[in-house]
Amino acid sequence: MTKYIANHSPLTPLLFLERAAAFYKDKTAVVQDNIRKTYGALYSDCTLTAMRFRELGAQAGDRIAYISRNNHQLLEAHYAVPMCGAILVPINYRLNEKEVSYILKHAAVKILVTEEQYYHEPYSDIVEAHLFINSEDLYKQNPHYKYKAPRINEDDTISLNYTSGTTGHPKGVMYSHRSTYLNTLGECITASLTADCNYLWILPMFHCNGWCYTWAVTAIGGTHFFIDSFDPEYVVSYITTQKITHLCAAPTVLIQLQQAINFSLLRNYGKLTIITAGSAPAPDTIRRFEENDVKVIHVYGLTETHGPHSVCETSDRSRQGIASVHAVFMNVVDDELRSVTWDGKTIGEVVVRGNNIMQGYYKDVKLTRQAFKGGWFHTGDLAVIHPDGHAEIVDRKKDLIISGGENISSIEVENVLYQHPDILLAAVIPVYDHKWGEIPKAVIELKQGKTLSDKEIIDFCRDKLAHYKCPKAVIFDTIPKTNTGKVQKNKLKEKYYYHGK
Repeated sequence: MTKYIANHSPLTPLLFLERAAAFYKDKTAVVQDNIRKTYGALYSDCTLTAMRFRELGAQAGDRIAYISRNNHQLLEAHYAVPMCGAILVPINYRLNEKEVSYILKHAAVKILVTEEQYYHEPYSDIVEAHLFINSEDLYKQNPHYKYKAPRINEDDTISLNYTSGTTGHPKGVMYSHRSTYLNTLGECITASLTADCNYLWILPMFHCNGWCYTWAVTAIGGTHFFIDSFDPEYVVSYITTQKITHLCAAPTVLIQLQQAINFSLLRNYGKLTIITAGSAPAPDTIRRFEENDVKVIHVYGLTETHGPHSVCETSDRSRQGIASVHAVFMNVVDDELRSVTWDGKTIGEVVVRGNNIMQGYYKDVKLTRQAFKGGWFHTGDLAVIHPDGHAEIVDRKKDLIISGGENISSIEVENVLYQHPDILLAAVIPVYDHKWGEIPKAVIELKQGKTLSDKEIIDFCRDKLAHYKCPKAVIFDTIPKTNTGKVQKNKLKEKYYYHGK
């Protein structure tokens, strides 16, 4: 069938900003300290930045990287970079110089934009041009020629996102204009976003492009709010005074918020929705928020799925749920890719497919084919499926504890530990044991001013779990986390697997 301009337009999230600039021109798009930008101004600044990149030599398909905390300039990069036909590479600002240099080289970055504190001189030997994010040079007021939208194929790459990776070098995950467009619409539906949305940026934008909320909030005509740093008391106060309606955050962030002295302010607020993912939230954590009239939406996904792929729609809020409306396909399978029984007991691997799955790993066809084996993307997560179709993660493949031939879910044990009123954070890991092969060990962070003994914690678990599942030892230590709040169990295992305390 013939395609006409009237009935076909390439899918790209750039359309969302065009629409917002046309129909919400005078509405506030961005709030950051004393800065207020309307959608008309946001569109204008994005075009100016796109023109500046072109003047610096950016061509279609070139890579432009940003190293920055959440701010309005990084939001603008999600539009300005593809508006000049280039590919955005958002880089984790907490990476060290060696790690960043690897990404710049691997992605063959042409232009680098950074905050001053994240710039190192050797970067200029890798890229062709460098700009500081607050430089007036980035917003050139008199470009040499008028902005002209690039010709975009919806299957072109729009963003290259590097996974943190637990071993070896990080992998570059490629997103297309089409996949980000569709995923964005899915986020709008999942979170019930409307033009009245006031979205607070807690989730780092470098992580899956902020789960595509960089585009979703704009698509719906909402307002992006930015704060300088995360302080639980300040965030709770900011939510109520600025009338924040939505935010995304990892479960560890939720735990910090509920420890805030003024957490009870949310009880009378009643307008907040939190979308959480990154690791399995403890049911007790979700319950405490919902008791304070905060709606919690539990989603599940990976960098390779643009962030959220599934959503929990059952009363048991800790489950990873069913495939989202934009994703459609999700299953739990055995080693032969056969569906496991929907009995809530049989364990298999979570596999997914759909229009929101990455294009592949940049410069790594072999790894891409391996990840897409059998027509599915293999997540590496182990789960069961309940009779209602909801998947529930029991562990990462690499985190499952096998003790004396019995499978022990570290998540199940952690959920019990989080029921203890004095425990702030918990991570259960396998450690070597000459008799059982592996045994579960709990690494614990206590709430401020609280004290517990090993025995008290183990006895607490033994009252609620089969004894073979309970921690055989307890360590009180700081639990390492990634930027996005994920517990880094790989570091704990490196520290404790063979060496005990």
